[in-house]
Amino acid sequence: MKKPVSLFSSLRHLLPRTPAWDLLAEKPLRWLFESIGARLDLVRTYYDQIWLDAFPDTTRELNAWDAVQGTPNYYLTTAERRERFAGWLTAMGGQSPRYIQDVLQAAGYPVYVHDWWADSVPTARDPHILGGVLLGAGDPQMEAGEPMAEAGNFLEGIGYVLANKLYFAEPNYLTGAGEPLMEAGEPIAEAGNYDGVNFVRIGVQIPDDPDTWPYFMYLGGSTYGDVVYIPESRREDFEDLVLAICPEHLWIGLFVKYTTGNIVDNSLNYVVDNSGNRLVAEV
Repeated sequence: MKKPVSLFSSLRHLLPRTPAWDLLAEKPLRWLFESIGARLDLVRTYYDQIWLDAFPDTTRELNAWDAVQGTPNYYLTTAERRERFAGWLTAMGGQSPRYIQDVLQAAGYPVYVHDWWADSVPTARDPHILGGVLLGAGDPQMEAGEPMAEAGNFLEGIGYVLANKLYFAEPNYLTGAGEPLMEAGEPIAEAGNYDGVNFVRIGVQIPDDPDTWPYFMYLGGSTYGDVVYIPESRREDFEDLVLAICPEHLWIGLFVKYTTGNIVDNSLNYVVDNSGNRLVAEV
């Protein structure tokens, strides 16, 4: 393959043809343009090879592909990561529940796929269970004197809905009405002052219309409604993988909670720590 012409040679032809701008002799001006040309050569080489990043054997962006797949590198070698990338590109499993379940479990997430219906006669499951148990008349928690004895209240949620990952910027306000720093004469006593922003996830409102409930699928324990625990450090990777492989027209109900401690999962026969590393493999 013919070696490309150095961009230093191209720069020489752009300069005025006068002794003052001549770059043949060794002088500071030549050194300057040699340095610029060398930097531009690096840029050109990088962009010329971008198309190679689309292939498992030649990509320089394994970390970026790991993020796209939702499967970060925890204990794999570079060769194993390339092999995994190749398998991801050629996967033919489609959108079947078993395929989605196998991919998630192979990535170390002990979740099972559950369809939108219950019983032998298709009856749409109510996704509100993810937000907790709705209290109604006659429930034990509705007895007089109970702190949550108001009909319509929810107990602690056992999961949440994942449809996308959208954020809004919330200012980190320094002062507000009634705060001590709002006294007259204080240097930052102007309501609305803030120091940076926090990016907050936009939540998903579970619809009340039962006609929309068939457009849910659920991930959780082996029995519908059972909660699965996943390390907090793997939450972003888990959600990215779920969004990447699950049908785009469905909302995902996750019976999932995140923890910072070690997790024992008997169904998949291993223990994982907070970084997702397998600690013990049971026989």
